[in-house]
Amino acid sequence: MAARQPLSGMVADQIRDQISNGQLLPGQKLNEREIMDRLGITRTPLREAMSILLGEKLIETSPSRGAIVTVLSDADIRAMLEVRGIFERRAGELAAARASDDEIAALAATCARMEELRRQGDATGWWEMNRLFHSDIVALSGNPVLVDYYANTSLRMTVYNYFNRLGVTSSERWAASAAEHEQILDRLGRRDGPGLGALLEEHLMSSWLVARQIVQTHGREAELFSSRFRELKTAQGAGES
Repeated sequence: MAARQPLSGMVADQIRDQISNGQLLPGQKLNEREIMDRLGITRTPLREAMSILLGEKLIETSPSRGAIVTVLSDADIRAMLEVRGIFERRAGELAAARASDDEIAALAATCARMEELRRQGDATGWWEMNRLFHSDIVALSGNPVLVDYYANTSLRMTVYNYFNRLGVTSSERWAASAAEHEQILDRLGRRDGPGLGALLEEHLMSSWLVARQIVQTHGREAELFSSRFRELKTAQGAGES
């Protein structure tokens, strides 16, 4: 029987999910009393959860403001994406050589499901499948160290996920991204490691450029929880309902 996750871990998971889906935006203060009342917990597990999130660099603290969601500058995001791009490129090269035909077929099924969700306009469901699609490719590299480093880098980018999703799924980039996924599958099926690796890195950076435009157009990095972003989030939520 698997060990039960500590309460602090479950609290950290919930806050992390709120950061990822845009309920808590960069620069926004974490209201400890509201979190405790909503989750029905005491201060101790909350403080332990915050220590976990601090270690993951998803929140930061200051004497004047308390705990806030980490603000990533343009340079921060670019640096992390450059590293993640290197990981995805190498993962693609290895996956092309090591993935079995059955594993490639399973990835193709994920891609097909993503296309169904896109045609339905389900941005949230598509985004979750998109993350699975990319993490599965990295897993197909057969290199557990690479998988671990990729996961850690992706975790640090949680504060950016909402804007990436919004940028991709509320523009022409969504259809372009879907087409690129088909190209990724094609190169994997043809065992074209160099071509697959290059395409994965290009695909990652193309999505970032769209999300970056949203950040630059609608607010400074330290003000990403502005009313304009709330309006965008509300409008997208209404479109998905």
